[in-house]
Amino acid sequence: MRLKIKSSLMTVIAGLIFLAAGLAVTGCDDKTPPPEASSTATGFTFLNMGADTVLSRSVRDNLGNSLGTAAVSYQTPIDLEINYPGFIETYFPPIFKRNRQLNDAANARREHDTIKLMYRYPQEKSRVFKKVTLLFSGQSRKPLFFKIVAGKEGADIIDTMQKKYGAPKKIKWSHEPGTSYLWRKDNDFLVVSKVRDRFGDPEYRIAIYYGSNIDELIDAERRKIQENEEKRKKAGRTAF
Repeated sequence: MRLKIKSSLMTVIAGLIFLAAGLAVTGCDDKTPPPEASSTATGFTFLNMGADTVLSRSVRDNLGNSLGTAAVSYQTPIDLEINYPGFIETYFPPIFKRNRQLNDAANARREHDTIKLMYRYPQEKSRVFKKVTLLFSGQSRKPLFFKIVAGKEGADIIDTMQKKYGAPKKIKWSHEPGTSYLWRKDNDFLVVSKVRDRFGDPEYRIAIYYGSNIDELIDAERRKIQENEEKRKKAGRTAF
C-alpha cells in the first residue's frame, strides 16, 4: 500500500511547477546565491503549466479535472508575501522589491489586471493538495504567482524537486520554526517551505514566482500611468 501511494504521489508531484529566478538573491542565510537549477530543467511547471502557458479554456478544463471547481476573481490586489509578514523582505529582497512596486506605499487597496483561480477543496480530486491559488496576468494571461499547500501526503515533494532541479538553497527560519528550500532558474523562483500545521503534522507550502511575467505586468502598468499623465497634460494645454 505504501508503494502504491508513493507511486501515485510521485506522478502528481511530477506535474508541480517550480521556480527559478535569475535575479540575484540576497538576504539568505549565508549571503551566497541559491544554486542554479539543474541544466536538464527547461522551466518549472505545475500540472503542465509553465512561464509561457497562456490561460485558455482547455487549460481551465485541465485544472478543473485535477483540482476541482475554482473560485474566480478578476482585478485583484497582488501580495507576493509567503509564510509570515516580513519573510520575503528578510530572505528574498528582489521579490520584496517587486511586491512594493505592486502595492501602494500607504497600504491603500490597489487592484491589477489579473485573473485569480482559487481551489479551496482540491482534496476532492487529489489527496496531496490542501489549497491551490493561481494568479495570472489579465493582459498576457500568463502565470504570475502560484501558491500551493500540500499536506503530509506530500512528504516526497522536496526529494522529488531535488532530484529534478538539483540541490536547493536551504533557509532555516529565524522568526519562527520552519525551513524553506529555494531553486532558481532564469527569472523564476521556486520556494518549498516545510512547517507544522495546527495538528502538528508536516505541511508543505510551495510558492512559484514567474519573475519575467511579473516584470512585464509592472512595466505595462507603468506605461499606462505615463500615458494617462500625458493625456492629462495635453488636455490641460488645449483647454485654453
